[in-house]
Amino acid sequence: MISSRQNIRFLISLMLVTVGISGQDSSAQNHMLLGYDLAIPAGNTKDYISTNSARGGTMEIAHHLSDEVSLGLKIGLQTFYEVRDKDLYTEDNISIYGKQERYINSFPVMISARYNLTTDRLTIPYAAIAFGANYFEMRTDMGLYNISNDNMWSVGFQPEAGLLIGISDNLRLNISTKYNHIFKNPSIDTQGYYSFSIGFMLYNLGRE
Repeated sequence: MISSRQNIRFLISLMLVTVGISGQDSSAQNHMLLGYDLAIPAGNTKDYISTNSARGGTMEIAHHLSDEVSLGLKIGLQTFYEVRDKDLYTEDNISIYGKQERYINSFPVMISARYNLTTDRLTIPYAAIAFGANYFEMRTDMGLYNISNDNMWSVGFQPEAGLLIGISDNLRLNISTKYNHIFKNPSIDTQGYYSFSIGFMLYNLGRE
């Protein structure tokens, strides 16, 4: 399982790398977004783990093609955890009695596109879509036994709607909701969860 401390270190490392990349072009108009995510499992994901997750985050760096449109790279991390009481569990024709600990680690790496519905207001609503790969691990620990999916990588997409609230010329508060869809692969069925994010967007990285 990825701990909360590891989550923080992971996001800080991504932020430092992103700042370094964005500073390479002093003429580009870019933005960097860093958000904290709460997640609610849905569908097959909820069947496996029914508890919500407060351990997640998103980072995005994007280049603005215009005041309304931007394209970028989005990286996220969400972890779910649940303890199941002692019971008789069957997996691959093997039945074991005991307590289960279940984990999900979701790590999307996606190309993102964002459209601002207006650009001349303090508060800017937007719609976004991301598409790419998702590292999705489902693991069950039960005493000495450990069961996880063999194929970790799947294709996924992520529609999003949000609101940017101006704080200064280069800084905005970001509030958004998104649905994370992970397509079926040979070892897992289709998965999905809703995320609610709050964070900050920094504009004009590297501009003189």
